[in-house]
Amino acid sequence: MAREITCHVAAGALESLLMGGTPKLALTLCALLSLCACWYSDGVPQEAPVKKADAVEHDHAAPVPKEPRKGLVGNWHDSQTGDWVQFVNVHGGIVVFTVLGVDQTGADLRVENYTLDGTRESTDRRRVDTTEYFVPRRVQRFSPVEVRFELPADGHTLTCDRHLVIARNQGEIAETLMCPEVRAGGIVFMRRGARTYFVLLDFGGIGTRPRKKWDPAFIRELCTRYDRPFGEDVPLQEDPPEGEPPEPPED
Repeated sequence: MAREITCHVAAGALESLLMGGTPKLALTLCALLSLCACWYSDGVPQEAPVKKADAVEHDHAAPVPKEPRKGLVGNWHDSQTGDWVQFVNVHGGIVVFTVLGVDQTGADLRVENYTLDGTRESTDRRRVDTTEYFVPRRVQRFSPVEVRFELPADGHTLTCDRHLVIARNQGEIAETLMCPEVRAGGIVFMRRGARTYFVLLDFGGIGTRPRKKWDPAFIRELCTRYDRPFGEDVPLQEDPPEGEPPEPPED
């Protein structure tokens, strides 16, 4: 069963990335913020640990080892070398995350950004720490609801848990779909506030490769379909009201 997760982008950091820097950097960092450091911070800085003012220099006690806690970041800890996930991101571009290695404390990833014609724009490496967990303050969680998601690559139906979190001081809703079948992270759909940041296109393991080229019209339709809370119907385009019939020409 998928681990409960609330994966969302810090609004201030994201806006600064979108407003400045190169497009390649913005694409890469948006992806990394959402998938590798994706806890909803509610805009509240975390409290720094209090240091002892009278610490003695000869205190050489062994540090307490860090142990995994509940609420791991997705299911990266269950992934295997060669697992990958492919998303369409908030910009309508393609992002691929590939697992390079997994150990007891995290997973090493390769992050690649592509255009729809298969041109690779950037490559980066990042690590997901699967031992880190904290409880955001001033948020309201709801129990996950089981939903179905049709994989765009081949129409395969995924059974997912839909997680909702509301920031009580802002009223902003964050929404994430998680699926244990997707070993590399488990993320299927990610939305924060009024924007959808990631929609899963395809996933696989070692020996398989993601599709390089995508039809622009298909991706545009997909972005339109999921640019709203998951499961909400796309509003129909209403025909413009008919005006009065033109007057007959004068003789």
